[in-house]
Amino acid sequence: MSPEERVLPNDQQSEQVILGGMLLFPEAITTALASLDEVDFYRGEHRLIFARIRDLASENKHVDLITLRELLERRGEMEKAGGPAYLASLTNDIQFRNYEASAYIDIVKEKAARRKAVSEGTRFTDAAWSGNGNLIQAARELQKCLPQIVSDLEKSEQEEPYIEFAPSFLAVDSPATRCLIGELIPEESIILQHGEPRTFKTWAALDECVALATGTPAFGLPRFSADCAVPVLYSSQEDAARETRIRAKALLQGRGINEFPDTLAFAVHKGINLEQFEWQEALLRDIARHGFRLVVLDPIRRYAPSVDKGPAEVRTITAFLRRLVVETRASIVIIHHDVKPGLDNKDDRRRSHKASGGDWFAAAECPIAFELAGEGRTLAIPEDYKFSVDPQPFLFRLETDDPRNPTWARLVGESSSVEDAKLVAAQQKILDYLGGQVGGASGNAIAKALRIRREDVKGVLDNLFKSGQVDCIGTSGRGKKQTWFLRVEEQKEDD
Repeated sequence: MSPEERVLPNDQQSEQVILGGMLLFPEAITTALASLDEVDFYRGEHRLIFARIRDLASENKHVDLITLRELLERRGEMEKAGGPAYLASLTNDIQFRNYEASAYIDIVKEKAARRKAVSEGTRFTDAAWSGNGNLIQAARELQKCLPQIVSDLEKSEQEEPYIEFAPSFLAVDSPATRCLIGELIPEESIILQHGEPRTFKTWAALDECVALATGTPAFGLPRFSADCAVPVLYSSQEDAARETRIRAKALLQGRGINEFPDTLAFAVHKGINLEQFEWQEALLRDIARHGFRLVVLDPIRRYAPSVDKGPAEVRTITAFLRRLVVETRASIVIIHHDVKPGLDNKDDRRRSHKASGGDWFAAAECPIAFELAGEGRTLAIPEDYKFSVDPQPFLFRLETDDPRNPTWARLVGESSSVEDAKLVAAQQKILDYLGGQVGGASGNAIAKALRIRREDVKGVLDNLFKSGQVDCIGTSGRGKKQTWFLRVEEQKEDD
């Protein structure tokens, strides 16, 4: 490519983010005006917009899209600024914070410094070729501006210090952690939603995405309300695009929402690989650009070859996910399958430790276990939250007109106490255990095999007996053992 065909260094996307942030947040104006001049912007429209925002701020006037539009129209500069539609587009999908502004400002400053170097170098080169006696003057001008060019380029390439002392580090006021969905999903966190297959983890993740993208409660529970609609990305590399579309549309219809929200985005079967540098850079760039506050990866094992390997391999993936959270301020929801217990069916691990791979629990601030609870219900147990008390467990069931091809669907949740949740989980485990025992089993045998307290087993068995799901032979008298088994009808249904 010849020098004439080259495009001068620029990053119009960063320029748009800076201007959009200035129109949305007053603190962004202070940061940008302290670091930039209009000449630092590449596009003429952006230079004009920046200058007029500065004019409004210097007169202590409120700055937003309306006041800027009024000023440009009054001065006859609206078309030069790109027109009303372009102005409005600057604030689309912007989730801007003052402490994020420096990254975009650094990019714009670096591009401006390079353009200046190209301009001054070109002027000197042209003078040298022309031979019209201006070479000495051009050389003097180049010599005069070189120190500033070098200084600007050095600043743009200087690495951030990795050590901060207390006066500067502690001077920053860090806001309290807020939650995107009730107390269930905090902002800027890694959430691990795990369980055995067919426990409705995908339905739950989609419901959370729809809830946050539309500002409606998740699972129909008021305590899982979203404060407002924000951009969300749901990504799947397991279910086909067809199933994802059907389910998402059904969940919207179940909420009475007929229009597809532009805050809800999808990336289904796009070949994302979290271990490839190109994909890492693309995710960092695009999640920040669209301002996604929640990103779901369903299931995580489809996003990297090393997901189910040991701690060392998994740690490289979780390290990138942590970087993704830090640099984009998004929360990441990981959908993951549990490792099945051994052949002896004994499993005394904590729920949050059951996810396969050696570093998932350590990396997640918010593990949520999903277990079948019988009667078409799923028990969700938030457990071992890192920075808050564990939210109350809850049950949910899927209601729909057609489980295979639904036109509407909703997840109906109900809160559960910790003790009730334990009994619900124990009930399903006991039913599953008895279904695999020829001739039944005693209460003591069940308690020992499932590592459940004997008194809890007795209480659950009594409830199951009253509901007609299990039966027993023998008596509970001294020296006698009761043998428990599924009722014949239950066994036939399972068969």
